[in-house]
Amino acid sequence: KGHTKGQTKASQSLPMSAKLLEAQFIYKIQDIDNQTIWENDEELINYVLGELVDQILYEIKRAILVGDGRAANSNYKINKIEAIASHATTDAWVTVTTATANGFLVDDIRAAVDSLLNENGKEVLVFVSKDDLRTLSRFVSSDTASPVYMSKEDTAIQLGENVTIVTTDLLGATYKAIAMIPEEYYMVGENVLTPRLAQWEDYMKNITYWRYECAVGGGINGLKSAAVVKA
Repeated sequence: KGHTKGQTKASQSLPMSAKLLEAQFIYKIQDIDNQTIWENDEELINYVLGELVDQILYEIKRAILVGDGRAANSNYKINKIEAIASHATTDAWVTVTTATANGFLVDDIRAAVDSLLNENGKEVLVFVSKDDLRTLSRFVSSDTASPVYMSKEDTAIQLGENVTIVTTDLLGATYKAIAMIPEEYYMVGENVLTPRLAQWEDYMKNITYWRYECAVGGGINGLKSAAVVKA
């Protein structure tokens, strides 16, 4: 501020908002009868191990974008990962809009990307369904021309600078797009790509168990670093 002679200076009022990020154990347990393992040993075990890792990653991705879908009082609720779509209205972290009923989807998503506070040109991920990607990429040059479809890369250029489009089935019918600056979403805990494996056997039932588990949590860190376009 500029100071006027004889007047008292005013200090800045700076509101602070603390956000606590904590880790939670996320796991998957798979059990298979030993007779089944004996009949198809190598292929079955490879499938089980791949399935364990894939499903943990799927759960974490879903929790980040739209939440895990479990009831709040469920014993199995993933509650240490902040879902971008959990922000029902616009706040300091997420801009929430609704797709225009009679407009163009590309304009709605472009506006969502433009709402991100991204002065340094960081990478932006835009999550859409395969059907909506087809809508975004469809181009018709005139009323009588046949439609053509642009590549995913060319379609991403329409949405803004440093945008990468990711197709997903996680948005369902509720959301048309979720945009985020991944660098501004903080993760705590262990490396989700290398969960801890445990294996044990119930000798009385001849059943072998496998468990993959990692302690992980996450939350939005950057102001205006995500956006949601509702259907």
